[in-house]
Amino acid sequence: MNPKWHSSGSITLSDSSEVVADVAAKLARTLSPGNLSKLLQQANRETSAVAYLNSLAEECRQLEQRLVLQSSASKLGLDCVDLRASEVAMAVAAARRQMTATSLEVIWTGPASVASAMRGTEQVLLEVIDSAKRELLVVVYAAFDIRNIVAAIDRAIVRGVAVTVVVESLNPKTGEQKQNFMASFSESIRTRSRLLHWPLSSRETDENGRPGCLHAKVAVADREVVFVTSANLTGAAMRENMEMGLRVDNFELGEQVVAHFERMRDDGVLVQPN
Repeated sequence: MNPKWHSSGSITLSDSSEVVADVAAKLARTLSPGNLSKLLQQANRETSAVAYLNSLAEECRQLEQRLVLQSSASKLGLDCVDLRASEVAMAVAAARRQMTATSLEVIWTGPASVASAMRGTEQVLLEVIDSAKRELLVVVYAAFDIRNIVAAIDRAIVRGVAVTVVVESLNPKTGEQKQNFMASFSESIRTRSRLLHWPLSSRETDENGRPGCLHAKVAVADREVVFVTSANLTGAAMRENMEMGLRVDNFELGEQVVAHFERMRDDGVLVQPN
């Protein structure tokens, strides 16, 4: 891979490689299976990466994917003019393999066991939130006494992460939960994140008229890291309760989870609080 020489100095190989890795990751995340296969199978060493991506963009019918191909070509044209199509295809293939690889970790809060060493709920949740670079989804049922978690979400907002928080709505009987819930969040979370809830009017009820509740507890960072847990966002769940969850590093799973909540938002199942 030949780095481009700039008038202000030279771009190092590592700098060039970082640009290619960023472009490859974006292409791997965005392109449909058909366009991804075309990119990987038709690339050759004789064609420049910039020309190749632009030619794919001209053939692409999906606007979002066409724009990604064009912006990727422009970025490589600025920093990696000598890059071959086969090289960018290899980088995209590597990014795709990394995205589809799966890493599983069991997370536990409660009495320790000498038979297994597992990391705690709060430790892993903070890690997931702090790892987010582009977007963060947090789905919770109850939230209070979570100063560290709130601070981590605030840091994500400051970093420019697009934060979505899906919360339980009014307590069907007293309404106290909503009040405690929102009071537990910072002003930054209340005003700069996308807050969604499941209104009572959209819920199924049992034979006694009692509605269901949003009881899911999930955090997803950049559609790549998924943490599903029994723990609410409460001090007790972080420190005293018996709680168990799974951290899964897998882009396809993260994409599925985020897309599911996005669809519920688009369908009006989840709405922004008044």
